Amino acid sequence: MKKRGFNVIDVFAVVILVACVAGIAVRAFKLADTDRDNYQDCRVSFTCTLDQKQIEAINAGISFKDKNGAGYKLLEGYWIKEEEDKTFQLSGELLTPGRFTEKGFESSGGFYYKKDVITLTGAELTFDATVTGFAKQ
Repeated sequence: MKKRGFNVIDVFAVVILVACVAGIAVRAFKLADTDRDNYQDCRVSFTCTLDQKQIEAINAGISFKDKNGAGYKLLEGYWIKEEEDKTFQLSGELLTPGRFTEKGFESSGGFYYKKDVITLTGAELTFDATVTGFAKQ
């Protein structure tokens, strides 16, 4: 009997097997990010009611996260109106990555529609923002 060792065909088979496993791993981990590749910067218009302490913490460029971890940045050009009960009505726009679909506006936090309420947290500040519209940046 002849002693058998590695030959060219065995090496080729091992290389093909390793390439297949690597391809499966790349595809499995890349699919989770595929939807986000289509995201673009979008503006989310909102309104909310804040108290004096919260209004003092607000400034353009402040970053927030929603309950699902999606990031939002407050854009310049927001409006503050003082109400009779000593609260403040804040209206403005937030910048976030997302896309427009048939189901609605999609961001990494999920799907959102007009009049949805999003709880935003950031910089020692938490408030509920009511969505009033969406637009592409």
